[in-house]
Amino acid sequence: MRTSTTLSLAELQKRFAAALRADADAAVDPLLLAQLRDDGIAPARRLALYRRNVHGNFLKVLALEFPAIRRLGGLDWFDHIGLEFMREHPSRSGDLHGIGAPFAAFLARRLAGTAHAWFADVAALEWAWQECLVAAEPQGSLDVAALAGVDAARAADLRFEPHPALRLIESRWPVFTIWQANRGDEGDGETAHRDARIDLDSGGEAVLLRRCDRLQAEARRCGQPANVRWLRVLVGGGTLGEAWDAATAVAPDFDVARALANAVSLGLFQGFRGS
Repeated sequence: MRTSTTLSLAELQKRFAAALRADADAAVDPLLLAQLRDDGIAPARRLALYRRNVHGNFLKVLALEFPAIRRLGGLDWFDHIGLEFMREHPSRSGDLHGIGAPFAAFLARRLAGTAHAWFADVAALEWAWQECLVAAEPQGSLDVAALAGVDAARAADLRFEPHPALRLIESRWPVFTIWQANRGDEGDGETAHRDARIDLDSGGEAVLLRRCDRLQAEARRCGQPANVRWLRVLVGGGTLGEAWDAATAVAPDFDVARALANAVSLGLFQGFRGS
């Protein structure tokens, strides 16, 4: 018969995981400590060692995935917000690479209404870059000859399958400029946005991310709103006609043939099909 201080395996695991995610100075769960062996190391100290390793590994991976956010916020802020994020979104996989997926949405909620709300869009760009780097290879390549042979009357019904690594980020802030200025390892980790060349009121930017080959990726600023609207519809599964309508609503003289040729030359699509 189990005593009142004996925990089930499920309860032990739950308490242990919670203790690892807690702050370094958080009160220690006495029932959990009672289950830990001494073996020459006091249970509280043993738990603190595990906790420090978990925190350190999580923050290290998060910093690798979001170097610009780390520089923009500073080391102390980043570690603080990173641990807060960890407690809300603990890793549920043996592969820590995926921990950053909800970080942009977390920052959007956490910083909403503050002077740093734009951090969330920079984080979204950084995560899109990570996804672009590790996305699967395309299952095939777009048949340019077949595309050129499509009857003009059927062209508006075409739908394009995006390259798995293709990402498109839009923001009301100059996220590409900010990211480019802060993604490196230079500096002391303090607020790098003191750089006067970056003006938050200079207007929004859209960024296209693509893989050039298996080893290289590219991010480029999309300067034409109509082209961004056109591409957004196609990436979302819309038809070429729907994308053309969206683009011409922004720029009546939008050249769909030129935009399509440019997208094909950049390898943004891996295939197409009729409706």
